Order: sequence, then C-alpha cells, then structure tokens
Amino acid sequence: MGRVNRHNNWKHTNWQEPWHSAWKVAIKKGDAFSEGGPATKLAERSVWNDEMAFGRYLEYSALHGLSDIGPTPSLDNLRAFAHHLGARLAPYSVLAHLSQVVAAVRLMYPAADLNDANSAIQRFASAVRPVRSIEDRLWSPIDLITIGRTIMAEADAEPEKDRDVGRRFFTGALIMAGALCPLRHRNWRMMRVGEHLDLETGRVIFKAAEMKRKKGMEFQLPVELLLVLRRFVDTYRALLLNPGILDEGYLWPARTGGITHRNALGIAVRTTMFKRTKSKFNFHLFRHSAATFIYETTPERTRMASGVL
Repeated sequence: MGRVNRHNNWKHTNWQEPWHSAWKVAIKKGDAFSEGGPATKLAERSVWNDEMAFGRYLEYSALHGLSDIGPTPSLDNLRAFAHHLGARLAPYSVLAHLSQVVAAVRLMYPAADLNDANSAIQRFASAVRPVRSIEDRLWSPIDLITIGRTIMAEADAEPEKDRDVGRRFFTGALIMAGALCPLRHRNWRMMRVGEHLDLETGRVIFKAAEMKRKKGMEFQLPVELLLVLRRFVDTYRALLLNPGILDEGYLWPARTGGITHRNALGIAVRTTMFKRTKSKFNFHLFRHSAATFIYETTPERTRMASGVL
C-alpha cells in the first residue's frame, strides 16, 4: 500500500464551516475590481504552512472533542494542541505550528482579537530551547565550494553526457551557488534566466514582491559562479528536460520545464552532502554557514552576517 500523505487531510477542502469559506475568501486572487484576499500578499509557502497548521489543529480538535467560541482558538485548546505536538516534534517546530495556526486565523478573520494568543506564543517562544545544535553540521563556504567543484569535475570527466551526468553537474553547481550566494531556497528555486538572472553580465534582480521581506534585491554574481552557471546552461541543463516540453526558463528546472517541486533542490543538496560527508547538511544551512564564516574570519564585519540571514 502506498504511503498516506496526511497533509491531504489538513487541506482547507476538508475543513468544516465556517473556516472552509473563510479560507477561500482569504486566498481569493484579485482582479481589476478587487485586490484579492490577504493571503495573496504572502509567499506561497507561508500560506501553505498556515493552511497545514490550521488544518492539523482542526483535526486534533475534532478527534478530542474540543470546540472554540468564535474564530479564535482558546488558550486552553492551544495549550492542549502544543502538548500534543510536543510529543512528536521539536520545540521550535511546535512554536512554528502555533504561530501558523494564529496566522491562519488572522488571514481568515483580520478583525479577530488575537492579543491573548500572541502573548501566549511570545511567552512560549521565550522559553523554547533547541534540542540540538547546528554547529556540528555547518561547513565553511570554502569547503562547500570545493565539494561543488569536485562534483562538477567528475561530471565533466564523463565521456557520455546523459541525464544522470547532467544531474550531477546540476547538484555541484547548486552547492557552489549556495556557498557563494546564500539566497533563500525560494529565490533560487524561482530564478529564471533572462528575468532574474542575466547570464551575460551576471546581474541578479528580484522584485520586492518576490522577496520574503518585500524589499527588492539586486547584486552581481561572483565571476567564478557566473562561468559555472553559463556552462551548466550551455551544456547540461537541456539534459534534465523531457523531450518536447515547454521550457519556462527556470535556472534549475523540473523535467517538465517548469519550476521544481518545493523539496527538489533541498533533497539534491541534502542527499549529496550526506553521501560525500556523512553530515546532515540542508539547504537552509548555507546561510548559517556563510554568517558563521563572516563572524569567525572577519569579526569586524559581523553586521554583514545579519544581512546574510
């Protein structure tokens, strides 16, 4: 039997009223006559996280016979939900779920009084401690660049260039890109050649609406990375695409020519790094590694680390 994806149970299509209708209003796209629901102003991943967290809360409430008066979850119910999650998740994950539940309520009911819920979450946040350190999983950007170079050199050395070889070069280039330019995963994933990335000049531009903090960004790629990305696009990128598809121009494309699955880049980095180093390195750690490297090598430039993060 195939694995059951519990996320399907938490989608708003399975919610009871009035939450189902309220969420549909929150995510409704705008047109020439209306600006759309409040969820349309947020990143797609953030909205998905809020939906999943609130759906999980509703599932828990239904299984345990809990009920809320009005749209806002009661503090007793949130506390019970937190204890339930705490038996399965790390403390910071519990904090994230609680915050996302309240964020979902805010999207559906902008006028709801969430002061008590927010205060409770802030108290919880002040007491949360990580269950494990990430320090032993960080890699110097210099070492990451070396790993990326090695993987790409192995792909270049293969006499026959096929999809597997293209995938190896893809991963090596991605690791080097993450080390030299620790952008958020979402921005690497959405990057299109000709729209966000100019391969002639190496200029990268993101609009404010495409950034998490809604502030536009523009920068120049390091020359070494620009040369690598040019070689990837010219030699290897086409090997990754299925024949006859519509190529939408993404730098790191899916086989269908469109944007990759939200986990694809992270899985490529995580599995390759574990295979090469036995380290549980993930995509998010590129940014932490860069910030730590700045702090340790040039402490007088520590303020740069906040920009990285």
